[in-house]
Amino acid sequence: MPAPIAPADEILISGLHARAANWDTWLKQVSPDEGRALIDMAAMFSFRGEIHLPLQAVAEGTSNTRAFAVNAMPVNVAQALIRRAWLGQEPPRRIVFRDQSWPDAASIVTRVHDEVALALQCDKNEAVWLVSHIKAPLILIFATRPLPSAAFVSELLAALPYAILFFLMGSKQPLDDLPPQIAVLPPLPPNTDYEFLRVYKSLMEKVAPRTSAAKSATTRRGSANSASPRPSARKTARASRGGRTKRLRKARRKK
Repeated sequence: MPAPIAPADEILISGLHARAANWDTWLKQVSPDEGRALIDMAAMFSFRGEIHLPLQAVAEGTSNTRAFAVNAMPVNVAQALIRRAWLGQEPPRRIVFRDQSWPDAASIVTRVHDEVALALQCDKNEAVWLVSHIKAPLILIFATRPLPSAAFVSELLAALPYAILFFLMGSKQPLDDLPPQIAVLPPLPPNTDYEFLRVYKSLMEKVAPRTSAAKSATTRRGSANSASPRPSARKTARASRGGRTKRLRKARRKK
């Protein structure tokens, strides 16, 4: 009789598709936080090995490509592929755009600056300088279809020189009509993305079942790895900056 496969080995082999009975056993043995981490780790290994390799080349510094697309729609697919590509190091911060239609490029750049300012509690001018000069990449994940024009992609890449663009193009985007700056990842088999999402959500339910739509929305916002702090932190940061400004003005008047 063959020896049983260890949990770590089964996750590396099957990802989220490890046997359901095993998942029930594993998740009962860990805390909710550990369970979520285990599910996210399994998500990284749920797609065949070569799909993430173009992203991994960027993570390793052997590729300068800055725009990618994959034939999937769930944002969770992009998150899993990014974590897999940056395995062993901290992945870049991700900002997700779910607009129903494409805004102008300037609006996207403004949102990036705003979110960086909130995350770092700095002013807008400092955020603009950081985004333009510090080689700490951001990944912008776009779930808007169809894909934008080549001119639009060029404008974004020029305005955000260290950002990586990740487009979720779905399964119906004609591959012969893509902007030339976008590198298409090896394709997922049909319906793989939504089957992945179904299993992912089912396992997360086992860890922390949803109790209401409001709680679900709060959980999604908290786990999306966006750059925005909670409103209370935002108000605190603004009040702190306002207090410093007033003290500086008083000191100048005294002089």
